Amino acid sequence: MDVGWVVAAVGIGMDVVGWYQISGQPTEAQQLPYLASATIPGAALIVAGAVLIAARRRAEQGGSRGGIEGLAGAGSTQARSGRRDGLWALPDGSYLHRGDCPLLDGKPEAFEVSRDADGSAPSRACPICEPDLVSAA
Repeated sequence: MDVGWVVAAVGIGMDVVGWYQISGQPTEAQQLPYLASATIPGAALIVAGAVLIAARRRAEQGGSRGGIEGLAGAGSTQARSGRRDGLWALPDGSYLHRGDCPLLDGKPEAFEVSRDADGSAPSRACPICEPDLVSAA
């Protein structure tokens, strides 16, 4: 069994126990210890289990890395992209991108913009990768 499912199941169990204990207490002051010790940590475990399950599924579907690193994608954008230098654009786009911009991943129609562009290329910088347009001009 996947550890993500176990973590989520423990979280659900903690939430059920916390809810049961809270429902038997007449005042908020008596309910608070059960809320703090079971229900809130149980919800956190459910979220952690969901993240682990998603990371495992991404790794199984051919993601670049397994585990938490697979969700974050740390360092994998440049490895997946064969583009390294220069400015790039998409035919229907309105932004210029760096070669390692994640918005260009999986887009074979992207083209490199030369320094002497004829004006048909976009002139605005991508808000994600923030290319340096001054040095490219």
